Amino acid sequence: MSTEESEDYFIGSTHEDELKSRKIIGHQIKMHRKRLGLTQHGLASLSRVSRVNISRYEIGSTPARISHIKRLAE
Repeated sequence: MSTEESEDYFIGSTHEDELKSRKIIGHQIKMHRKRLGLTQHGLASLSRVSRVNISRYEIGSTPARISHIKRLAE
């Protein structure tokens, strides 16, 4: 992974911090998606972030890319 790619991920100070951050970010994505009445497919279509990535972010299995967080926030 290049330096540019690695900077596009949230990195916690420890592995436990990173896992906790993933869960918090995922919960926020899911909460706001549901508040807007969107499915994962609907959010994927609007944000240009794949449904698979949205699912992974929501459950905290993958660190969310900063570029994807920006797209989701728009």
